[in-house]
Amino acid sequence: MTVLVIGAELLPDEAMMAHWERSVRASGKEWTILHPNWFFQNFGTAFVPALLGRGLELDAADAPVSFVDTRDIAEVAAAVLAEGGFAGRTLTITGPQSLSHADAVAILGEAAGRTLAYRAIPPERAAAGARAAGVRERTILAQRGLFQVIRGGGNAPVTDVVERLTGRAPRTLAQYAAENAEVWRAE
Repeated sequence: MTVLVIGAELLPDEAMMAHWERSVRASGKEWTILHPNWFFQNFGTAFVPALLGRGLELDAADAPVSFVDTRDIAEVAAAVLAEGGFAGRTLTITGPQSLSHADAVAILGEAAGRTLAYRAIPPERAAAGARAAGVRERTILAQRGLFQVIRGGGNAPVTDVVERLTGRAPRTLAQYAAENAEVWRAE
């Protein structure tokens, strides 16, 4: 089983995830690919400094994303391994609703009792900022591809994979925010 991201097959060759997916499919071995959407946990880890600072700036525009909890991904992976019968299939794992980053950040702020900001920025500005921070060009190209998929609507669909394989609805971003509100309360 391989866990990649939604849209990995659409990414440029410079994006390792696209290469990995093509390699798995061409391996001649039995495979199952999991395509989870963007994780709730990104808001509680990598995005925290920006959220607590000037605000989260991404080149995702106002496009919706069906963010998912990593715990739901793990439970789906466990079910796939335990049940079997998923060879040659790609399962898209999403949360229960599609939200823009602005909507998601508002949910986090509400749970934390403070205002958090999100600003959509153009792809060129995002790439320039990444270069200034010393990010490798290959990573910048991969990120551009991921955000292009978001802007094109590729991360918006909601699937029933979590419910079908775990027997329960996927966690909501509001639940995750309530469980982790102290992360966004810090000054």
